[in-house]
Amino acid sequence: MNKLYGKGFIEKMVSSGYKSAIYAMCEIIDNSIDAQSSKIDVIFLQKESKKGGRHSLKISDVYFIDNGSGMTHERINGCLRFSEGAGTSEKRIGTFGVGLPNSSIYVGRRVDVYSKDPSTKLWNHVYLDLDDQLKREEPGYDDSVQVELNLDRIATETENINTVVRWSKIQNLGAAQVGTVIERFKGLAGRLYRYVLRDVKINVKALIEGNSEFSYDEELIPFDPLFLTESKNWMTKAIWDDATKNDAMQDGVGDNEEFTVKYHFSKLIEGCIPYETSKPIFQKYDDYYNVKYTISINGINYSYIIRAALALSEVVMPGILKMGNRTDVGRALAIKMEGNRQFRSSNIFFLRNNREIAHGNWGFYRVTDPTHRFWTIEIEFGSDLDKLMGLDYQKQNIDFKFVSNDDVGITAESDFIDGLDINQQKSFLYNHISNNLISCIKQMSKIRKQYANNFKAKLDAAINEYNGWDNGGGLPGPEEIVKRVFPRSRKKLSEEEKKEYVGFLKKNYMHIPEQVIINQVEKFAAGLSNTLVLYHEEQSGCLFELKQKRGRDITFINTNHEFYTKIIEPLKQQPQLAVFTAGIEMIICAYAYEMRQIIRDDEDHKMI
Repeated sequence: MNKLYGKGFIEKMVSSGYKSAIYAMCEIIDNSIDAQSSKIDVIFLQKESKKGGRHSLKISDVYFIDNGSGMTHERINGCLRFSEGAGTSEKRIGTFGVGLPNSSIYVGRRVDVYSKDPSTKLWNHVYLDLDDQLKREEPGYDDSVQVELNLDRIATETENINTVVRWSKIQNLGAAQVGTVIERFKGLAGRLYRYVLRDVKINVKALIEGNSEFSYDEELIPFDPLFLTESKNWMTKAIWDDATKNDAMQDGVGDNEEFTVKYHFSKLIEGCIPYETSKPIFQKYDDYYNVKYTISINGINYSYIIRAALALSEVVMPGILKMGNRTDVGRALAIKMEGNRQFRSSNIFFLRNNREIAHGNWGFYRVTDPTHRFWTIEIEFGSDLDKLMGLDYQKQNIDFKFVSNDDVGITAESDFIDGLDINQQKSFLYNHISNNLISCIKQMSKIRKQYANNFKAKLDAAINEYNGWDNGGGLPGPEEIVKRVFPRSRKKLSEEEKKEYVGFLKKNYMHIPEQVIINQVEKFAAGLSNTLVLYHEEQSGCLFELKQKRGRDITFINTNHEFYTKIIEPLKQQPQLAVFTAGIEMIICAYAYEMRQIIRDDEDHKMI
């Protein structure tokens, strides 16, 4: 047999493509999580060095300590062997079996592994030293030996410790200062393990050799880019800073506190612990949250899950026009979308078995457009899609790219996706994901635009009121004289029913001023009309539509329609022309009722 590789091969593997030392460190954490650890310590040991008469601290070792299942004598002997993994499983992050040795030699020239055998409760030790490899005639490492674990000041008690990985002869951590390395680790690891951190506690520590106290000791907090987290997370400080500072007020509205950032963000900390908890700043986009999509390729069904979230209206437009981008939260959202020199980020994230694998924009949105920072999408897939997704062995990248319908010839929803080679299979899968992403992003962008339109209307109304102008502003209500000619209603409402219905409408149509809703419900409750009339933006292309909401009729007039913007809206701004608007509203309501009856009787009339 010929040798597969020479003894110098492992030296070539040292710079084998990790994006950073933090990704390499996360390979060790993956192993601890797969070993069912509930507590993991990452400890940086610093030693004092002298160079040119100057004293400095240098990171000499990195320890990974966990309370997982530990390794048998047989298992620890194979843990430093390339491609000696435990196999693929939906419950495991790892799959390729190269993470421990590959990541270790990327950062340091020596790795020591200590693990307690779960059956014998004895500690075994194995190591790989690159300098030692150069002296060997054949590549390899010695069998494990039994040892007494002695961590000195690194860990005072070892009862709840089952595995220790120690990196030494450090040469590639990306920064010399321990504080810099820790900050980078906290940001990236907090995001990669945002879901894992619900059940696993990861502590980050720093210790100077010879000291008995840690110079740094903090628990890793999650960076949830969907921003649905209430416990302490990456965004908590920014939320509290915006909620407690005295900021500028919108010009032209007097002392109306509703047009300050503090007014809106203070609602996000009500009942919360200062700088420890807060209310979410995003909301689940229900149409695309935890939705499972399935595609059949070559007779095999593959599934993935999409989770989408978008910012609350008060985060997008927090009281001051265009201020959503300039709050502390807005600037943090910019980092979420754009990243920075040391922290790459985006709006679209791929996860595998609860662990982030890749992120990017893939051409689905313009990173230079600040309005896109107000949404986030996650796509989670299982290990059955590893091959089609093109997962790399370091769990840092996938092959995904935007694939249009034209690229595949037919849509991925076709029932005839069969007999495809691997590249064609990937194209159809990526097209399926691309179509769902495009649809989701478009719909969330429309909602964000509606937030902006609603705020502008509200601001115009406040400016008009402050200046004593009575020329409209905000979403209007119907003219008063309309109730004289509306068909009378026999369905009078009780006070409790009125209150319940106002609450329902306000919850579902938050952009419509509450007083307009109350006025309309009062008219309906008094039997003055057979329908409520509400102005509301629709994407249907129709000027009006009669809908039933909880058993009651509402005529919606579409503020997105050209007839509204060119005719109704200018009339609404002139109080002396109210009678003309009233006439339009009356005929619209009459048409709406007649159309519903006609269509019920004959569906063919609908298009006419």
